[in-house]
Amino acid sequence: HLGGPQPDRPADRFTSLRGASVLIWGYGNIAKTLTPHLVGLGAKVRGVARNAGVRNGIEVFAEDSLPTLLKETDALVMILPGS
Repeated sequence: HLGGPQPDRPADRFTSLRGASVLIWGYGNIAKTLTPHLVGLGAKVRGVARNAGVRNGIEVFAEDSLPTLLKETDALVMILPGS
């Protein structure tokens, strides 16, 4: 590693996308392109958008579900207009 040995991470923190719960906030065309890569790395992907539904096999929730979803999320990817 650059900069020498890295400290151990706490046992309750994820260190790999394998088995990690990834939430993509702003599930549009960019997210649809990113998702297969995350799934290929072993992540469990869910999305958040204005309208709930299933898109390309990924469950997408409405924004009012965010408080609950964030509690169950290891990594948040924000792909929002103007962000």
